[in-house]
Order: sequence, then C-alpha cells, then structure tokens
Amino acid sequence: MGKLRSSYFASSRSVCIITFMIYSSYLFSNLTSVEGFDSLLQLPQSVSFRNRTRSRRVLYVNDYGAIGDGLTDDTKAFKDVWKIACSSSSRVKIVLLAGNSYLVRPIDFAGPCRSKLTLRISGAIVAPKDPDVWDGLDTHKWLYFHCVKHLTVKGGGTVNGMGWEWWARSCKINITNPCRHAPTAMTFHRCKNLIVRNIMMVNSQQMHMSFTHCIRVVASFLRVLAPTSSPNTDGIHISASTYVEVKDSIIRTGDDCISIVSNSSRIRIRNIACGPGHGIR
Repeated sequence: MGKLRSSYFASSRSVCIITFMIYSSYLFSNLTSVEGFDSLLQLPQSVSFRNRTRSRRVLYVNDYGAIGDGLTDDTKAFKDVWKIACSSSSRVKIVLLAGNSYLVRPIDFAGPCRSKLTLRISGAIVAPKDPDVWDGLDTHKWLYFHCVKHLTVKGGGTVNGMGWEWWARSCKINITNPCRHAPTAMTFHRCKNLIVRNIMMVNSQQMHMSFTHCIRVVASFLRVLAPTSSPNTDGIHISASTYVEVKDSIIRTGDDCISIVSNSSRIRIRNIACGPGHGIR
C-alpha cells in the first residue's frame, strides 16, 4: 500500500510539473507579445538576433540621419524612414525621440503601405518659420498623410506649425495683404482605420488637423492651442468623411474648435473643452 501511495504521489507531482511547464510556456509566449514586456524579458537568443528583430519592428528617425536640434533640416530622414516602414511586410513603429525637436519641411507620407504603421511622436515636429519655404509647393499642406490604412499617430509629443509669420501676412490681420492659402499642419486624406491620440498641436499656419475623405477615425486626448487672434486656425476640420469620433480633447484656437462640412456622416463628438473660438459647427 505504501508503494502505491508513493507511486501515486510521484505521478501526481510529475503531472503538476508538466502542467506548470506548459502553463509557463503559454504565459511566457503571451507576455512577450505584449507591447512593453519584450524589453523586460531576456529571451534565449543571441544579441545580434535580438537587435535584428528589434530593428525590423522599431525604426528611430535619428538612425536615418535626423539630428533633432530644431535647426537642422530633418526632412530627408523622415522621407527615408517612412519609405522603409511603408514597404515593410510586418508591423512597424517609427519613433521620434523625446527631447528632440525635428525641423521638417512640407512632406508627403504616402500609402498604401504593406502593413500597419505607428508613428510615435514623443519629441516635437517643427515647421519652417519662413512661408517662402513653400514657394512653388502646395501651400495647403505641411504634414500630409494620404491613402494609408491602419495608421496610428500618438506619443505625447508636439506638432508646432510656427504660424506667426503666416498670420502676419494674412489679409484678415492686415487688409492690405493679398488673401492667400496657408497650410493645414497635419492632413489625413483618404485614410482608413486611423487613430490619432495624445498629441499636442500648437500655432498651426492655418487649420491644425483635417480629415478629408477618411473612413473610421478615432481622435482622442488631443490638445490643440493657438492664440485667440490667430486667423482661420480651426482645431479639427472634417470633410467628406464617415465614422469619425473626436473625444476627450482640449481645443483652444482662434477659429472653430471643430468644423464639419461636405457630406460627412456618422460623426461623433464628445467631451471636448472648446474655446475661445467659434465652437463646433
């Protein structure tokens, strides 16, 4: 009888050990797939393999030539890193480092891309101060995203349109000036399944952010700020778009907080702190 109990306990302990090993393997595989945990867990791989895996998933714009001092033109680095990310068959995150300020001229972020993309703006993107930089270019645009599906833009950083000189040249400020277009700081055109979250936008040349011909957009935890006297600095402009939700944001600009035009539908706006502009219309 003692031998049977010993055999039974030994068998039970073996089952428990096997079960624990299976559960541990399952738990470990799930933890390593969650964002944030992969940097904490030391996988049994060579260093070079880990670095190659990380380089395929996360692209730092500084590694492609960006300086991030707010003075050097970093536009080429942004173009290069976007081209690589957009052509990747796996999910890619482009990272703008905190504490860096990237001077970027008018730029197109064009799709379609092969996989889902995340642009993490932890630092700042700064526009050129001089409107003459746009000579010969489309003065409606600065940061222009078009035909991109499954794009996420987030990170807690800042997009600064440096709009003071544009406003000074506006016919609304000085009626002797000719009336001209000024750029929208961040335009999303024909994008689908778009998330924009936790971004500060300040002092846009004209409108701060626009969604045109977009489908399924969620914009949240935004801070959009410009002086009361700044002309036509709408916070968010929605045109010919469907299933757009804007929520949990602060918008304080010189014009409309949110403007909705041109056959847009299924628009949901909630929990917006608005003013001193013209409200939501």
